[in-house]
Amino acid sequence: MKFTKKGRQIAPLFFCDSVLLYGKEMVSEGQFSGRVIKDSAIVSMGAFATKLIGFGSTVIVLYVLSLSEYGLYKLVFAAFGIFGTFLFSGLDQIILSDSANDWREQNRGRIKKRFLEFLVMKMVLGIVLWSVVFLGSEVIEKYYGESISSLLKIISFLYLLNPLKGVLLFWFNLNMNFVFLSIASAMEEAMKLIFVVTGFFVFGMGVEGVILSHVAASFFVVVFLFSFGGASIISLIKEKAEKGFILLDTLKSHGKWGILTNYNIDLQRNIHPWFIKYFIGTEAVAIVSIAESAVGHITSLFPMAKILMPVVPREIGDKERIKRIFFRGIKYGTMSFAAMGMISFFAMPYLIEVALPKYIPSIPVFRVIIISVVFTAMANILTGFFYALKMQKEFFWASLVRFPAMVFLSVLLFPFVGILGVGIEVVAVSAIFIGVRYYFIVKRIPGLSLDLNQLFKFDSYDKALLARSWSFFKSKVF
Repeated sequence: MKFTKKGRQIAPLFFCDSVLLYGKEMVSEGQFSGRVIKDSAIVSMGAFATKLIGFGSTVIVLYVLSLSEYGLYKLVFAAFGIFGTFLFSGLDQIILSDSANDWREQNRGRIKKRFLEFLVMKMVLGIVLWSVVFLGSEVIEKYYGESISSLLKIISFLYLLNPLKGVLLFWFNLNMNFVFLSIASAMEEAMKLIFVVTGFFVFGMGVEGVILSHVAASFFVVVFLFSFGGASIISLIKEKAEKGFILLDTLKSHGKWGILTNYNIDLQRNIHPWFIKYFIGTEAVAIVSIAESAVGHITSLFPMAKILMPVVPREIGDKERIKRIFFRGIKYGTMSFAAMGMISFFAMPYLIEVALPKYIPSIPVFRVIIISVVFTAMANILTGFFYALKMQKEFFWASLVRFPAMVFLSVLLFPFVGILGVGIEVVAVSAIFIGVRYYFIVKRIPGLSLDLNQLFKFDSYDKALLARSWSFFKSKVF
């Protein structure tokens, strides 16, 4: 798939070779599955390296900070996240999905217009949020009842860096260069580790050192990504853009629903620690955070969403392939996550006991929350289909279930069951959200309904895919 202009060949955006098998020229199911397997392997290896480095910095942070200090650190990030919802990150995946459709149609001018509007919107919102939080940190401190003014001033600089990083990550995602995305993630965690160690053991810093490490790491990642993707972005900017306001049209149609959905989900996620603090205490925030972080590290080792989000829109016209992606993705993903969950159920508590003995109280919560990993594959698949089918309105209505469910279960469980009640609430809300999303997707495309008998059956397609996976593994290892 090559873009042309006046008979002249133009490299399609950036990493053209990584796109061909997913474009219109891709006709073989074997090629498609093989490419997904390859990219999944690349991203998974990168995720493993990233999480290994991140685990090192996390252990150091948990070792140095007390329970109350770590709880304060998580509360500061929760406050940051509440304001961060106004960056409209819910629009990111919509822009990526729509741009993937433009790529399929070889509409370079539309891609440029959408990209520039996306960049400007993100930066303007980032500057506004930085000004509000940096200048109003004392007021926010009084509202939250914690000594967080100086910490908010430090973290406010992420409102300037995250939009830039987000736009650059969008660019690499659109070009499906998962190698650079993996390198960038690993680099960010490595920089955090370096700055955390320096802050703790050289300058004697506490919570402020951890937050500063996030800001510094984001800065270095922005520089890294732009150094490799900047030339292609500049090349795109030189192209003739489509007229009109594409982003405004997107907001008027399905985009507003994506923003509302993300705002609702982010609000629930960032208010959650404050519910725990109110009903149980600041140290409970730290304990639950450890359990949730451990589960998050485990699920991120198999990042299906990164692969599927740019892929599904390109295949949405092929009904049979879409059905296969839906069913097989849920089947293989659930098996993978269930296996990781079972191993982690026994292995993670041992690691916590050895490396972080003061966080042993988080083990029971972890063993409850880890149950939610069986929903992860289905959640990733459903989310990809919501965006590909432009069902953001339905996604919003589905997301409305989360917040009242969280509030109801928190009030019901936290005061009486304690920390274990948090784990039960997390699993229950995840299951409810999955069920509602599945209802909407199957209502739109009845043929996507799951056959439980086939879900647990090893068929000929499974055998063929296993053979291709083994061949790929042997070619890379032996």
